[in-house]
Amino acid sequence: MIAQWDETVAQGERVTRDIWFEDESGSILPLDGVALGAQVRLVADGDVIATWAFSDPVDDVVVASLDESATLDIPPGVYHLDLWRRTDADGPQRIAGGTLTVEARYTHMEDL
Repeated sequence: MIAQWDETVAQGERVTRDIWFEDESGSILPLDGVALGAQVRLVADGDVIATWAFSDPVDDVVVASLDESATLDIPPGVYHLDLWRRTDADGPQRIAGGTLTVEARYTHMEDL
């Protein structure tokens, strides 16, 4: 079973999320030899429209981020989101899925 990952962001805003893995007892697992990737798609099997960046691990926690320029280029709507984990021993494994909701960016107009 994969984890659920849902995010909401306004166009042109940065979104970040700390990511770590725990064993059954709640201990954080080491990230040695683990590569992570996350993609946003219009539909599950569609083209990638944005890719998340990942920091280097600090105490086996990484920060996933989608920067302002990426979210500014995505029209308002709900998109498919996947998180992948890859090790040298195992190929890519989809470990989380969900949605990225992009909300319209509002600007203030003084005279309406």
